[in-house]
Amino acid sequence: MGLKRFRAQETERRGEALRKVVVGLGMALALACLGFAACVLLEYHAASKAYDDVRAAAFPEGLDASVSLADMRPDWEALRTINSDVVGWIVMPGTGIDYPIVQGQSDAEYLRKSYLGDAGGFVMEGSIFLSELNKPDFSDGGNFIYGHNMNDGSMFAPVYQMVADPSRLAGGAEFFVLSPGRNYRCEVYAADAVPREDTGILVTDLEDAEARSEYVRARLAEDPAFAAPDAETRGFGKLFTLVTCTDLAATTRSALYGGSVEEAVPAGT
Repeated sequence: MGLKRFRAQETERRGEALRKVVVGLGMALALACLGFAACVLLEYHAASKAYDDVRAAAFPEGLDASVSLADMRPDWEALRTINSDVVGWIVMPGTGIDYPIVQGQSDAEYLRKSYLGDAGGFVMEGSIFLSELNKPDFSDGGNFIYGHNMNDGSMFAPVYQMVADPSRLAGGAEFFVLSPGRNYRCEVYAADAVPREDTGILVTDLEDAEARSEYVRARLAEDPAFAAPDAETRGFGKLFTLVTCTDLAATTRSALYGGSVEEAVPAGT
């Protein structure tokens, strides 16, 4: 065998060995990615199932948004048995937003921790929570409720979607905040993406009507992605702002601004 032929065969053998290594690594990587994706899907499914169970405990006969505001009453004792940090419930018909609201010792507490107390694995779903700046009974004039923008459309993903596509709000939108002492029906008056560092919207001391009207005018003056045409004349009661992340880098926040247009003491209270 000539030297040149030997070298050619040796090069071919090495090339074939390298191709096998590359193919093997590619298959291993593909299997790892599939395994990771499967784990993520299982966690999303488990989280969805867990909140379905919480809803069943809170509303054994289901939550009917067409009943009177006073009759929209979760089983607070059942909810406290699961998590004593529960302070309310939020539902926005037609969006999938239908969750208990908790309040921790700080805003960081429920970024990862679910309503059941799970810390989360690959999926950081956390909980829907009331700002640490607020009183737990929603007695502040301005209340701020946070939730993650999840890839499967859960939690506060609809908030991001409505800010990204304001046409979803063109026909008007409302949500309900329920608490042991008082229930609120709220209408959305504006929606916008705000810089993460902008804490100017976090105003809780809005106890009189003029202060609330001034806050609404300030949000409308910022040329938001959506603004209700009659927002300045509605005369809202308490204000409720729903906040979530806008992008993966978390440089901005999506904010859905709402104000109560009806209040009721829960039946049987």
